[in-house]
Amino acid sequence: MYIDALERNYYEYERLKGVNEEYERLKGEIKRGAMQITGINSLLINIGGPYPGACIGRQGFVAPYVQVETKEQLEKLIESYRYANERAREVQVIMFGVQK
Repeated sequence: MYIDALERNYYEYERLKGVNEEYERLKGEIKRGAMQITGINSLLINIGGPYPGACIGRQGFVAPYVQVETKEQLEKLIESYRYANERAREVQVIMFGVQK
């Protein structure tokens, strides 16, 4: 669920960067949070500022969140989450005999 939302939000981030013709000029002037958009599943999309990209995190979220600014970061993060999900299933089977 969040993996799909992150991926879709990343592509929205890319689209928004491309739409703004003055993005390169403005990104130095944008203050933190000034270009923050709520994406799918209430995850943040930051345009410019110190933390640009699609984020796994929400406004007011107390834990540090992961931001994705490049396609390579997106692919690596998705691969990592899918691997963790698969390993969690294997551990559940080994420890509890739970299968889903």
